[in-house]
Amino acid sequence: MKNQEILTKMRILSRTQIVFCGALFGLILSKGLALLPAFALDDYVAVHQDRNPLFYVSQGRFTQAAIQLILSFFGVTPTSISWTATVLFFIFAAIAISNSLTYIARGRGNEFTLAAIGALIGAHPYLTEYFTFRESLITQGTSFGLLALVFISVNRHESQQESVSSFYSLAWLAFPLVLLAGAQQTAFIIAIFVILARLVVDYCWDKIPVENTFAPNGNTPIIFALFVAIIAYVLMYIISRSMLGASFDTRGSILPITDILPRLDQVANMTKKNLIDSEPVLSALPKLLLATMATWFLGRIALNRPKTVAAIILLAGTMYLGSVFLVTISSVWWPVPRAMYGVGFVYGISLTVISMWLSYAAARWLTVGTSVIAIIFSFHSNAMLYDQTRLNRWDAWVAGEIAKDLLRRGVTSTQQVTLVGADWKHPVGMRTSTGDLNISALAVAWSAQFLMMEASGRVWNVGSVDQAEACNEAPAWPAEGAIKTVSGVTYVCMNQR
Repeated sequence: MKNQEILTKMRILSRTQIVFCGALFGLILSKGLALLPAFALDDYVAVHQDRNPLFYVSQGRFTQAAIQLILSFFGVTPTSISWTATVLFFIFAAIAISNSLTYIARGRGNEFTLAAIGALIGAHPYLTEYFTFRESLITQGTSFGLLALVFISVNRHESQQESVSSFYSLAWLAFPLVLLAGAQQTAFIIAIFVILARLVVDYCWDKIPVENTFAPNGNTPIIFALFVAIIAYVLMYIISRSMLGASFDTRGSILPITDILPRLDQVANMTKKNLIDSEPVLSALPKLLLATMATWFLGRIALNRPKTVAAIILLAGTMYLGSVFLVTISSVWWPVPRAMYGVGFVYGISLTVISMWLSYAAARWLTVGTSVIAIIFSFHSNAMLYDQTRLNRWDAWVAGEIAKDLLRRGVTSTQQVTLVGADWKHPVGMRTSTGDLNISALAVAWSAQFLMMEASGRVWNVGSVDQAEACNEAPAWPAEGAIKTVSGVTYVCMNQR
């Protein structure tokens, strides 16, 4: 009996390792360029000064606030340690994805199919946008580390082959789940997706082998821990905001009732873009391939198990709503890709559940199709990251040339300099600009100054505005006469937006 338990644990470990390798491969293939230094708008600021922790508390991210305090104690900034954060992100995310998928599958399905699905989740471009904001990587990596801890613990608990689980046996997981929500609420929602998918699989499965059978209440310990975590997080969020007076970011505010109908229209248009249309970060082709592949395999399952197909469709729809939930309820409409990276998990988890009811031959074709789509995802992810390095070069060149011109005029670090009409894009342009992704720091008031400092190694007092009267008749920089001083303020006339 003891030898049988050892063999079972070795089989589970080998299976998880295969899925881990698939997820890690997808992450590195699509996001490896993030190891090269590059800055987003926030990074220019974050590399020079600490963010006020109350900024994060105002969004309910008290774990991230704690991380910021720890980094400040060490005397480093999130952007400056992005190499370490990126490498750890790859490892933690691959562990989280692999253990989540094996938890859903409950020892069933083909491990190479799950590995391909893990690669697809890891390669999705929406998740890649996090890698363009190096400031956020350490928190998002911590979130995946906590997610990995949760499902490693649950998988280990189940591998003990207990027929009856104590209701409180996993209650301690409420603590890492609260920390998870306090780091990134989106990652906490991913944990809910995984647990929900497992419930659907268990509900629909009627041929569980005896050696893999657990009592129906086998899922209740993690569900109990999840509900305790939700209650605890909500209480901590309310208390921390009120006690600390954190009200810096409107993204932490809820949408007013009067704006619900217009927001629903926006969400409908966003859904069409996310699932069907081409967009700057992802073309329509892989979306249509995914939809076609999923529909085809669902059709095959529907011939014998129509109720199972209905449950899978309901699961996918529920998870999609969950992936856009925070964007939908926020008082600020900010549907940037990184805020909806849960869409990649919706695809992956849905395909995982579908694969449970496929024959070996059909699962092999699902593996091939999923792998092809994961590679296409990696193409788009690489283009996004490469565009950022191009943008950084162009921004640095312009900032450096402006700095030279200012120094020739004798402008010092204490004098006010205002960039007027700097565009958010360069004349050459790039394909992956959307939201605040891959737009020029020259046009953004709070990042232009730190861009100038990074490009020149000098302290500047720089702002950026759309237009100014001093530039009404001036030619556009770099023409002669584009820089003028009026009432002690030096204007760099770049254009009129």
